Amino acid sequence: MDLLPGLLEDVKAGKVSAEAACARLDAFIACHYGGLSRDAGVVYTPLPVARYICRQAIDPYLATGNSIENIRVFDSSCGTGIFLQAALEELYRLRAEKSDLSEYELKKQIIEKCLFGMDIDQYSADAAFLRLNMLLPSNGEKQIKVNVACDNALFATGVGTFDVIVGNPPYMRIKSMSGDLKTSLPEKVKASRLYNYQEGNLNLYKLFIERNLGFLKESGRMGLIIPSSFLNEATSEKLRKHIFDTCSLEEVVEIPERSRIFPGVNQATAIIVLKKSKASHGRLWLRLGADGDTLGTGNSPIAIAYAELAEFTDGRMEVPLLTDPAVEWEMMRRLKGIPPFRGGNGVPPVGQISVGNVDETFDKAYISEERTGDIFVKGIHLKEYFVDLSPGGRQPRWVKKEEFLRKRPSAAEIIGRSRIIGRNTQNKACPRRLKFAILPPGYLCSNSIKQIVITDPNIDPLYILGLLNSSTLNWYFELFCSQNNIRNYRIESLPIVRALGNVQGTFASIARLLMDSSGKTRDFYDKLIDVMAFELYFGGPGLIDIAASAHDFDTARVRGSLDAVTGDRRYVVVTNATNKNTRAKNIFQ
Repeated sequence: MDLLPGLLEDVKAGKVSAEAACARLDAFIACHYGGLSRDAGVVYTPLPVARYICRQAIDPYLATGNSIENIRVFDSSCGTGIFLQAALEELYRLRAEKSDLSEYELKKQIIEKCLFGMDIDQYSADAAFLRLNMLLPSNGEKQIKVNVACDNALFATGVGTFDVIVGNPPYMRIKSMSGDLKTSLPEKVKASRLYNYQEGNLNLYKLFIERNLGFLKESGRMGLIIPSSFLNEATSEKLRKHIFDTCSLEEVVEIPERSRIFPGVNQATAIIVLKKSKASHGRLWLRLGADGDTLGTGNSPIAIAYAELAEFTDGRMEVPLLTDPAVEWEMMRRLKGIPPFRGGNGVPPVGQISVGNVDETFDKAYISEERTGDIFVKGIHLKEYFVDLSPGGRQPRWVKKEEFLRKRPSAAEIIGRSRIIGRNTQNKACPRRLKFAILPPGYLCSNSIKQIVITDPNIDPLYILGLLNSSTLNWYFELFCSQNNIRNYRIESLPIVRALGNVQGTFASIARLLMDSSGKTRDFYDKLIDVMAFELYFGGPGLIDIAASAHDFDTARVRGSLDAVTGDRRYVVVTNATNKNTRAKNIFQ
């Protein structure tokens, strides 16, 4: 082994502490292999995170009477051995008080008999070997047996072999890989017949989840840190439902992107802890907004019953990211009976949703920064209720429309209609992620735009515009969306009240005034339509009726009703979620 030669000897000689040596090892790996690891979807886990996961996975397993001397703990993508170190610490802590063995003998026994790791990269396996040897007190032996193999766990044998599995599997879509792996790995996955619950673009972490379930014994436990998008994205539904069908998912700790627990990586993550045993009346504990320092403390956990989760998500088992469960569960129940945008059970769909016609990659020959006479619309030109159609707007501003329509004549039909448009992608950290506006006929949009054509003749487009931009539907959208992408099916799943014509007309009138105003006047109309949308879904002091009968919306009576709703705890939850936990602005103070 040529990895940091002499470091192990320095530890054994007492020249360097094990903790300092492990820190040097991590710094060396980050410096020499960090870029390579990130390219492979590998990010090294902070030790406090690994300790928390090991404690949550190991301790309950032993609490049921299983033998601590014979426990087998496995990390199938062990990297430099952080989780193996955390597992060693936890098992030593649990055994030390009752053992007559010396620290050296007890740790050696745990390492040689209880800890197992595997990694596809030789340098990682070498680093894990070195780490575990350095963690032993000096006893004359230079090295001991370490059960770390350099191999690809995705295709390794060993069904039902391990009692506890922990780790941080690599996050990477296979189609983003370089070289032959992009084509050879999917073929190998298919040929192996080991995977039955993968959908969409293959991602390494999902493959590791499914393979780890195979390695795990019945009644064994697993703790992993994975992208939080797994909790509610459509392409994870099959695997997620498999987990709920065959295991007891006991704990989910959501770690938002802003926590930055992985240096240099912008990724919202979640810790999941499960038992490979079906729970007939199960529930999971959900802890939200954690960071590396508050995994076991911080926000109080929320208990969610499986049956209720299945009811709220039509069986998709999407885990909502709640902030005030005592309020939000009841709000979700109320919305459950409202037909979604897509319709169903005799209710027609509100409209058709599509992506802008001009692909910015494949159709870039038709996009121009030089004047062509035809304005081009991208996501950068859009805010809620407003589309910048000025010739001086942000570049690229122009499109060769006639040439494009000769190539794609089918696009003429949709661009000949008025549309509601929004962004296809909006960073999850941004407030009010649903931002829609009315686009007049005749404009070509890029594929960064989502476009809606209203097809139900009983629906006023301006009414739908007000609902889509409301805090209420932004809140509902955020409950089940942990990705930056705003998928069409998410919009199609939004509950849409099919209101009476006079109610829709009131929303439409205020939306027109909002679009034609600015400054404090615009803020007032924005707040008015937002509060009216909340009242439409959850009830209130009759603001909609007051506004419908008013000749001038800006009256003391209207403002009084607005203030009454603004103080409603449910409205505070909705606006705080929309504004990303910032306090909602009161424009009347």
